[in-house]
Parts: sequence; structure tokens; C-alpha cells
Amino acid sequence: MVAAEWCDAFGVVTRGRALLELRDGEPGTVLGRDTGFRLGGTGARALRNPNLVCQSPNDGGTR
Repeated sequence: MVAAEWCDAFGVVTRGRALLELRDGEPGTVLGRDTGFRLGGTGARALRNPNLVCQSPNDGGTR
């Protein structure tokens, strides 16, 4: 992730929960459903959702 590309990024958790992973690898805040968040200034290096099931429009499968 290039920090400059995400400085103004805003997201909303629509299902389940998301976990912010901090730059030092430690877990950060757990965001619940209907939570809005801005990535800039959070110190996050990743967003995690270990229970997330994704379906790609290209492969029709889950991962």
C-alpha cells in the first residue's frame, strides 16, 4: 500500500467486522457494522476480516 494513495480513503463496514492492523503488526480497532472510517492518520497498514468470503466476478468461486 502506498500511503499517499490512501490518505483520503473513506470506508464503511457493511457486513461483519473489520480489524485495523497497525504498522507494527499489532491489532488495532475492531470496526463493527455500519461504522464509517477514514484511513488517513490511523497508523493502519492493513484491514483484516478473517471471516470474509469473497466472490470474484471472474472465477465465480470463493476465497
